[in-house]
Parts: sequence; structure tokens; C-alpha cells
Amino acid sequence: MKTKNENNGTVESVGLDYQLLELVANEFRIAAPRLTADEHSKHALKILKEKASKEHQAKRQELIKAGYSLTIDEVSKKINKSGIHNTLRYLLAEESLYVTILHEVILKEGITDTQGIYSRVSALTNRMKVEFFSEVIRHVMDDANIDKQAVSIKALLTEVIKKNPSINATQSPILKLIDELDDLGLIPDLIEAFFSRPKPEVDPSKATDEVKKSMANYLMSVGLVVTQDAINNPSQKFDEALFYAYAQAIKKSSNGEDPISNLYSNTYDSEWDYSVDTFETIEEQGVDKENIYAAAALFYIKTLGDDLGIFRVADAIILAWTQGRLDIPQGETSSKLYRYYKLREERTTMEERAMFYKQVLNIGDAEMLDNMVANEEFSQLWEVLMEEVVRYIEKYESADSPDYISKTPVYQSLKDIQYNLTTRTSGMVKAMTREMYAHLQSAIEILREQTVVDQLGYGYQKSMWKVIERVSQSEFDSIPNVSALRRAAIEGNKLLRWIADFDEGSVTEENFVEFLHIAENFIISQSQLIDNDDNDGYNEREIDNMLDEDNDDWDF
Repeated sequence: MKTKNENNGTVESVGLDYQLLELVANEFRIAAPRLTADEHSKHALKILKEKASKEHQAKRQELIKAGYSLTIDEVSKKINKSGIHNTLRYLLAEESLYVTILHEVILKEGITDTQGIYSRVSALTNRMKVEFFSEVIRHVMDDANIDKQAVSIKALLTEVIKKNPSINATQSPILKLIDELDDLGLIPDLIEAFFSRPKPEVDPSKATDEVKKSMANYLMSVGLVVTQDAINNPSQKFDEALFYAYAQAIKKSSNGEDPISNLYSNTYDSEWDYSVDTFETIEEQGVDKENIYAAAALFYIKTLGDDLGIFRVADAIILAWTQGRLDIPQGETSSKLYRYYKLREERTTMEERAMFYKQVLNIGDAEMLDNMVANEEFSQLWEVLMEEVVRYIEKYESADSPDYISKTPVYQSLKDIQYNLTTRTSGMVKAMTREMYAHLQSAIEILREQTVVDQLGYGYQKSMWKVIERVSQSEFDSIPNVSALRRAAIEGNKLLRWIADFDEGSVTEENFVEFLHIAENFIISQSQLIDNDDNDGYNEREIDNMLDEDNDDWDF
């Protein structure tokens, strides 16, 4: 007997259940990282696996019988293609843990779409990572005979998660963090307990990492000794010191460490270690996303409008219509053609567009206005970025331990381009880019008109792209590489927009892998392009001149 599942519409039967059981090995399989986990990571995974193994098979059967095999297969493929961190991949590669998370997400939380499951699995795996590193810390401390009562485990776990050490080398970074926290002892736990009181006497929202760190440093400097018993059984013994440390930390966060602002203070803050501000965030570095977005749009316009030839193809269609070689019935399409024809004098010319391409992207050899400077630096910066991307990919694919490959050269190249385009994409070019994009959209509308496609397209797959190929061949004696140019425009625009949004402090491994995929696609599209500039057909300026010779005063 067959039944249709309400969740995803799949048809199930008793016989089909057994058939699906044979596919489970693939559907629930996440590729393990190419790293050999150290003994501490293996021990932690074993602990987590033992907890999940008891109900592993039962939960897997429930998922299969509920009809989610195909959905899980899609989620697994998505995870395998993603750039999730090796720690998360290490956890999900253990089937019992992956099945436990999927069971929670699909059958308990009721999330059934592929993207929703994928996002939620990522979130729950990050939560599981906390438990994983807790076990890793315990094993490292046991192995090194370190007294767990001598250091704040909670503070240590927080720092370890921030550092996110590689699964093949957990011991060294954890021992280093223990040394750093050793002087603080259990002070961080005392501070956490202070802010976690049922009826807090201070504002918990002000308990930032900066405030907590400042409090801990002060309490350590006055020699405060904290025991686990004092934390488990809180009293007012440390309240005076805690409140004073809190007041000093809040004062410092509002006044900063300026000696002038602290001139009349009775305290002297000597915590500054003479390190200076490196302006790491996007806002502090003066990056203007809008300017870079404009550059991204300009590249898109150039590649589709001028390199692929959409502007001149649209003009050629208008000319053919004007000369009677293209018969368009009176109606919406003819109105669009007439409007495009009448507005041609208001549009940017090929020479004007080329000037702005040169100003921002240093492409072409257009004549510039007096005191207008070409962005010659951009070409070099872009070339360096592409080289660094290729170099990183080559190192990653050949490395035994990809986690140790430095992203610094790529990041620096991204920052250099951010600053360059922020500075150079300014002034009138942003307004003109809006106008040029509107012009491009008007041209595309004409090429997409079904009447135009039916008359000028060819083959069984008639489309605007076929129109471009046919008109280019008949009018300009050349056929552009439509596929490569279209991909270059799209991927180049994506790449520049990604650069605009880039912030080293917040970029994740998944974000970075997405960037690499976009860059790789762009490089491939560029390698497929050939120089199609040499042709004996009309150019855009010649078409314009021919249109100007026709009678402009038509009466419909």
C-alpha cells in the first residue's frame, strides 16, 4: 500500500522503506576534514558519540520512515559543498551526532525545507562544539595534571571557543590560555556570578567583555583570592571589591584612558601597554560601501553593455526598424522602440562611458577630461588579488593541513581594493552609473521583446542572447562569447560587492569559501574571453550618425 507523505509529497510503501535503507549510508554521510585529529579531539568525540549512539539507529529509522531521505540528501550535499570549519565538519562526519541533530531539527522543531534545515544544523553543531571543547579541555588538563579548581573553566572555555583551535593541535593553544588565565584564578567565575545574581544590583547589559576584563585585572592587582566555595555560596564578603571594580571599569569605558580626562581622578590607570589603534573595522578604515557598489555596477554595465554589445545591438535594431528592415506592429513594442529612439540624445555616448570606465576601473584608452585622473592603481591591485586567490587555492588543494594556510595576503589585497575604490569612485560617476544602468535596462527590454526575439532570434531556443549573436554577426561581423561575458559580468559584480561588504573581523570560513568560488568563476570566465574588437561592421557612433540622418519628426 502506498501513502503520500504530507511533508514533502514523496510516495512511500513498505517495500520502498527497505530500498531507502540501502541509501542511508550516502544520505547521512558528511565528508570528514582532511586533518588527523589529535588524541584530545578523538577522546572528546568518543564521549559525544557514546551519548548519541544509544538512540542513533532508532532516530535514523524515524527520519527515513517519515519520508525525509531526499531532503536529508540535499542537506548533506549542501554541507559537503560548504566551507564550514573543520571542527564542525569533524563533528558532523560522526553519523550518530549528525542524525541526532537532524532528528532534533526535522522531527522535533518541525523544520522541513532544505535551507532551513541546513541553517539550523549549523546552529546546533556550533552549540555541540561547546560540549566538544569542554571535553577537550578536561582531557588536556588531565593529561597535564592541572588542577581544575585552580582556573576558571568557564572563562577558559570561552577563550578556547574564541580561538577555535584546530582539531589536530588542541593541546598547545589550550595550555597557553591556561597560563594566561592562571594568575586570575577563579576571579572570572566570581565576576560572572556577580552579574548573574537573581536580583542584580548593577545593569547586566553593561557586562561587556571589556568591562569584565577590566574588573578581573583590577581584582587581581589588589591580590583578591577566590575559592570555589566562595562562588558556590555567595556572601557579601567580596561585594565592596566587586562594586568598586565595576565602577572603575565603567568609568574607564566612558572616559577612556586619556590622562587629561582623568586629571582630577584619584586613581591612576597604568594598564595601557603602549599598543596603538590599527583601525581594523570597516567604519574606522573609512570604507564607503556605496562607492564600491557603484564600481561593481559600472563593471557590470561595461561588460554587458559595451563588451557584449547590448548598447550597439539595441541601436542596430532601432536603425533596422527605422530603415524598414524590421517590421514591428504598432503597439507596446513599437512604443518602446520609439521611446528609446527619441531619448538617444539624452543617453551617455560610447565615449562618455569609456571615460568613466577609465576613471574608475582603468579599462580602455578613452580620452579624459582635464584634471580627470585614471585609476591606474586599480589594475595592479586587481591583478595582485587574482594572483593571491589562485595561490591560496593551489596551496589549499595541496596542503595536508589547510587550516594553517594564511589568508593574510588575500585579506590585504581585499583591503587595498576597498580603499582604492572608496577614493576613486566619487563625484559625478555615481550619478552617471545610475543613468547608464537605466540605459542598459531599456536596451535589454528591447532585446527581450517577444516580437523582436521572434524576428531576429534563431534556433529552437530563441532568446535575447540569440538576438545579440545574430545582430552582432550580421551588423558587426563578429559573434561575442555570450556565455563567458554574461558570466564575467555577473561574477565580477558579485565579487566587487563581496569586497565592499568585506570585514576581516566578522568574515567566517563559509563567507571566505563563497568568495573563493565567486573569484574562481570570474577567473574562468575571463580565461574564456577572446578579443572581438576587430570587425568591419558599424560601431555605435556610426549607427548614431545614420539615425541622425533620418527624419526625426514622425507622426503616428
